[in-house]
Amino acid sequence: MGGNISLQGSDNITYTASRIPFDDKVLVSLRYSLNSIFKLLNAEYKKRYNARLWDRNSYSKYLNGSSSYILGKDYDIDLIASLKNDIGDIDIMVDKNKSENLYYFLKYIEGNKFSIYDPGKVSITLNAINANDKDKLGNTIITIFNVEIGSYKFSIQIDFELADFKNGIPTEWSYFSHNSHIDDVKIGIKAVNHKYLLRALVGVASTRDDIILCTPSSTITNIKLKKTNLASFRMYQFGVDSGIGQAYQAVSIDSDPIKIDNKFLYRERKPEEKVYVKNVNYLLYIIFNKKTPIESLYSFKSLAKETSSFNKVKKIKILERFISILFGSNGNQVQKIDPLNKDNDKKLKLDAYQYLADSYGLSEHFDLTDIIKSYQDRAFK
Repeated sequence: MGGNISLQGSDNITYTASRIPFDDKVLVSLRYSLNSIFKLLNAEYKKRYNARLWDRNSYSKYLNGSSSYILGKDYDIDLIASLKNDIGDIDIMVDKNKSENLYYFLKYIEGNKFSIYDPGKVSITLNAINANDKDKLGNTIITIFNVEIGSYKFSIQIDFELADFKNGIPTEWSYFSHNSHIDDVKIGIKAVNHKYLLRALVGVASTRDDIILCTPSSTITNIKLKKTNLASFRMYQFGVDSGIGQAYQAVSIDSDPIKIDNKFLYRERKPEEKVYVKNVNYLLYIIFNKKTPIESLYSFKSLAKETSSFNKVKKIKILERFISILFGSNGNQVQKIDPLNKDNDKKLKLDAYQYLADSYGLSEHFDLTDIIKSYQDRAFK
């Protein structure tokens, strides 16, 4: 939920980003000013490192999340203004190989005012960044900029997403993994719910009940079964940044699988053994295992429609897993969508659940009353 973050600047002052309400006139100004801002940052970065942050002049190619359609030139301003009341943060991708230089660059310009005349005056000041250690940057550097366009002033959060690039632009996975589809905006579904649904679909599609686990340290000559073996296991894990990873590895002798109690023997992969694949087509195959348009993966709406043809048993399993991801139905802690407002958080999650349940014809199948109460008691103490 961008536009609420507060960060302490190098001057020890706490700065808070604001949400920017807009109409079509504000959108035109915002699109122009942000292009100028990124142009200015690119030029300043090039002076320092003799290289650009972004290779293309059209910065819309690097925007992600809702920024891609709010600020992108391909989307009609009147349509955006009819769907969105404001904007809280700007998401723009940067090659993760430039993350260390970007960190030092932002530290260098923090507190300094830069101006550009093109043809109107746009001046920007980086007030604060969330990064204080180049070795702990994570996947995103969050910043708060003060922007002045003539007499118009605003404070805005700009998130620099450290992503995989190829040939100077983000990879297909980078675009996909943090995308926000305008079709979901039209039906009132937050983009994060799209990622939650992908997690649920990958988990259900890769669930097996014919394996038994041994401990990670087990060897062929000394097999020790894990004390707790579940009835089923999700073989693949989905992460927006990490990709698709296989959680378990088969134990075999000369490529012949080992079976115990008529179940295949597997062990959990050690962290250093895990290999993640960032491939949208591979994700499509795991979920559908058939020829399905790749566009079906890109929005919550299209995923709900495409998977509504699954059989009832599978759809119930998907809903159960989705509920667990949303509300932690097994009692575990889960991510909040709106950490500041428990009622809005509940609504944003329930809207997605209800849309999926309705698409599946299972809207009356689950009673979430106790599950939601338990979730809110844990999450909003």
